[in-house]
Amino acid sequence: MTNQSKALQIVIGDPRVQAFMHPEIDERFPLQVNLPEGVGVEAFAGIDLGVPSVFLKRGTAPDPARANLIVSMLELDNADGTVKFSLPIEGLVGSAQMRLENGSWVVKSMQLVEQ
Repeated sequence: MTNQSKALQIVIGDPRVQAFMHPEIDERFPLQVNLPEGVGVEAFAGIDLGVPSVFLKRGTAPDPARANLIVSMLELDNADGTVKFSLPIEGLVGSAQMRLENGSWVVKSMQLVEQ
């Protein structure tokens, strides 16, 4: 796993985000994850986001009948990072500030807005 895939896994796996996933609605899944420009899908194979997921290459049109998670920013440096995302089917827009602590990424703050 790369730092990017670990950080995204922690953010999307956070209980505050998982509350919007609704795994009981079978027809939404697998969750389609659109990654930002410059982030390759290869590093995300096998990542567990808490719900069945597939990672789409940039520019790939998602199936409109399924849930689509759009990751608009996934930027990390040696110690800090930012993940911004939206889940249109739920009207959710989120932003998480990350920090590398003892070799693991942790969410330091998260803002979630329902639109």
